[in-house]
This record gives sequence, C-alpha cells and structure tokens, in this order.
Amino acid sequence: MADSPGKKILLVDTDEASALGLTLFLQGHGYLTQTVAAYDQAMTAVQNWKPDLVILNILIQAFNPLDFVSDLRRNPSTEGQKIIIFSQTPDTGIVTGPSPKVRGYLTKPVDFEALKALLNKTAPPAAGRQQTVVVA
Repeated sequence: MADSPGKKILLVDTDEASALGLTLFLQGHGYLTQTVAAYDQAMTAVQNWKPDLVILNILIQAFNPLDFVSDLRRNPSTEGQKIIIFSQTPDTGIVTGPSPKVRGYLTKPVDFEALKALLNKTAPPAAGRQQTVVVA
C-alpha cells in the first residue's frame, strides 16, 4: 500500500509549550502539522499549504485572532476554512454564538479527548506518515 500523508492542521499560537503539546498529540493521531505565530504567516499558510483545519489560540498577543477569522471568511478562496478556537477562558458566545464562524471551542489546558472528538467531526485523520513544519 502506498504511503499517503495525513490531513493537514495549521496551529496558530505563540505559546511554544502549548504548541508543542498539541503538535505531539496531533502527530500521534496521524495529522501533518505546521505551527505559526504571526498573522502574515498564518494567512500565507492557509492560502498556500491549504490545511484541512486551523486550530487558533484566541488569546494570541501577536494579532487579533477574530480579525484573522473575519479575513478568512471574507476571502472566497478561504471562506470555508474549518477553524477550532482554544483559549484559557470559557466561550461566552462571541466566537460560537448564533452565527458561528468556527467549528469548535476548547479551553486550556486542552482536554485531549474533547479535541479528539472535534477532530473526528471536522478533519478525521488519514493514515500515513507524519510531518512537522515549524515557522518561527
């Protein structure tokens, strides 16, 4: 059987420890991962790498994550991008309210079983090799 790559997940976070933990979890479940920490890197990765899913820290300090989500939704080539948000604070409906722009919301520390359930709904893993690309 030919070796086929897993689904691609873009992780957008400036917390290196959190990003590493999520990366290891995702790779362990067959996903290809790329980690970025800046708006322009994230936008470029979505447009060029075309991830199956973006996992975005809503409290990222480098830029306004809600602007990033809105910019994705306004662009016809990225408007359907699947996004999961994670944060240290509970969702108050701002992100997943009546007109949700994201597929899920998780709080830190991330409950890996809850993440696994969201992944199975939004980007089920494909069998294949694992790869990590970290953009500093």
